[in-house]
Amino acid sequence: MRIVSVIIPVFNGEKTVARAIDSALEQPFDGAVEVVVVNDGSTDDTRSVIEQYRERIKIIEQENQGPAAARNAGVRAAHGDYLAFLDADDKWLPDRFATPVSVLDGDARCVLVYSDAVKVDTAGKVLAVSCIPARQSHAPTMGDLMGEVWNILPSTVIVRRSTYLATGGFSEDFATAHPQCEDSLFWLNVRELGEFHFIPQPTALYTAPSSFAEYLARRRLFCDSEKDCADRCIRNFVLLHEKIRRRYGDRAHRVLDEIRRSQQNMLISIGLIAMSGGNRRPARQMYRKALAIDPFCAKTWVRFAWTVVPAPVGRSFARILPRRVARAVSGTVHA
Repeated sequence: MRIVSVIIPVFNGEKTVARAIDSALEQPFDGAVEVVVVNDGSTDDTRSVIEQYRERIKIIEQENQGPAAARNAGVRAAHGDYLAFLDADDKWLPDRFATPVSVLDGDARCVLVYSDAVKVDTAGKVLAVSCIPARQSHAPTMGDLMGEVWNILPSTVIVRRSTYLATGGFSEDFATAHPQCEDSLFWLNVRELGEFHFIPQPTALYTAPSSFAEYLARRRLFCDSEKDCADRCIRNFVLLHEKIRRRYGDRAHRVLDEIRRSQQNMLISIGLIAMSGGNRRPARQMYRKALAIDPFCAKTWVRFAWTVVPAPVGRSFARILPRRVARAVSGTVHA
């Protein structure tokens, strides 16, 4: 009998993990579905929620180590030939397994199947009917993955267990943060071993922050302070850059450039968050680091200058600027 093992890592997911588990258990499938939930050191009521499913799922408890370590722990406890990953704040749509499993059964060259997803906010409101850019609406070649970071969402992936084991699983070297970057490296490692198959129809609801407040809350879920968030994120981008550079060299120059741009954008986002809280010095530090990556970005120079202008002067200017412009330079919106 074919077994699909569903790996659900969860950290402080008391509000969403039941929905994720239900969406896995309710999947129609002519084989067996094994659900493994890894409680990654949650400090909220997650344990009580998942305990209600103990007769139907396998539960792993561990200290907080991040999603990579949680997924790896789940795989070690699983038995399926096929592995499906589901984040605790996402939800699968009906008939999740039929097409991916048939593809893997019928094509020995295919090692991983993934799909599009519907983007929703934390209340379930649809933000976008697709998460895949039009230029990426096909399975990537290795050359494609060398050209840019491919938007493959873990909650849409099913991979052969043998392939996962051959790669060594998700790298646990990355710091727990948002983003952690471990999945981008994993897709590259998997693609070396065989072909991908892309399903254009969404198979999951992907939860994303729809507001600045939600974005801030998600970042602080893993960190003690904005400085801690910044340090962890920078470390992850630098580590991803270094691992790809060492493995692929000049062949990966385009994707390496994109990773540097992503690092720059993350620094700017952290700077804006700091400015929104009135913390001008850490914001200035973030912008300075962003300028070290791209010293010719005029917008970053404006943001940096905004941290030097006396606060009363800055507030006065912000009130007469369009809301979008005021937020872009100061991280706040003034009435």
